[in-house]
Order: sequence, then structure tokens, then C-alpha cells
Amino acid sequence: MLYDEAIQTRPLFIMYMEQSQELHETDDELLHAEREQKFRKWLLQQDRKHLLMLKTISLVGQHERGYYYEWNEGETIEHIIKIEITRSHEQLLHYYSKYLVYDKKEAITSFLLHERNYHAFKEGLCILEILE
Repeated sequence: MLYDEAIQTRPLFIMYMEQSQELHETDDELLHAEREQKFRKWLLQQDRKHLLMLKTISLVGQHERGYYYEWNEGETIEHIIKIEITRSHEQLLHYYSKYLVYDKKEAITSFLLHERNYHAFKEGLCILEILE
């Protein structure tokens, strides 16, 4: 995966973030199920190459930061530790995408639907400096 391709795919990334945020900001089960179905349909309409880009960026955000958790009166608070990153943007994309060639489209879609991936995706975009 090339960094230039990722830069050119910004509109898709913005759409993914909007759809994911809309899905995960509701507590209503029926509305959540309806939004999840709409989001899944949208993801399945994307080609596999673009889904792999979304997953790769999520993996960069998930693995290139340190996290620690604090429990306060039954509430979990997640803190991000900004670890120095020594690989270039191109190297990060290559490193996290090289084993995804075997992932099936449905598996990638299921991965991208999870709420934790929304936050990892946003962090990946920051690390890769794709959205400025």
C-alpha cells in the first residue's frame, strides 16, 4: 500500500469516520441496529482495496501508541501514551498491510464495524498525518 494512495483516499476516510461515529453515538438498540445495517451495507459497497486501507490505518493507530487504563468508581478511563515512532509513513503502511492480503472482505467489514476501531482509525490518521 502506498502512502500517496492513502492521501488520495481522504474522502473515503472521512465518510468512514462519519458513519462510524453516527453508529456508535446512540444508546437506542433499534436505532443502533438500523445504523449498523446501513454502515455494513456501505462498507460492503466499497472495494476490497479500500477496506484494506481502512483496516491498515486502524492497525497503525492501534499498535503504534501505548495505552494504560485507569479505573475510577466503576468507570474505565483510557489514556494514550505518545510513543516515538521511528518508521516512515510508507513503512508503517507496508508493515501493517502485508499480512492482510489473505483477509476476506466480510472479515474486514466485521473488523471495521467495531467501536474500538473508530478510535484506532482516528489515531492512525494522526500518526500517518493523512488528515491535517
